[in-house]
This record gives sequence, C-alpha cells and structure tokens, in this order.
Amino acid sequence: MAPNKGNHGFRRWLVTNARTDGARKDMIERATHNRCGEIIDAYTDEDGIWPAVCEAVACLKVSWPKQDVVRLT
Repeated sequence: MAPNKGNHGFRRWLVTNARTDGARKDMIERATHNRCGEIIDAYTDEDGIWPAVCEAVACLKVSWPKQDVVRLT
C-alpha cells in the first residue's frame, strides 16, 4: 500500500489483491463501493448477496511476518 494514501490506498490494495487471488469483480465492487442510495442500504441484505460478498473478500490472501503478529489472550 502506498504511504499517505489513506482509505483510497487501502481500497486500491484490497481490490487489486482480492481480484488477483480470485475474487469476483462484481462482489469486490459491492464490498468497496455502496450502490447509490443511503448507507443503511449497504447493510440491508434484501438481495441476499452477503454470502457472495463475503466469499469474494475471503479470496484475499494476507500473510504477516511472524515478528509482526501479536497474540491476544
């Protein structure tokens, strides 16, 4: 992720890497960009697509260096 790019840098990183790892374009777009409307619409699963959105985001493979992992008890 490019430094000092904020949310847009993270979104760009997420979209690029999730799609590289096999995520569906339409579902990643849904996860990162709400369709036109009120924000509450993004949290209402009237279309029943949340499982597909979650599957797309789950395609993202992230590995952390062991020295950076903090175990929570």
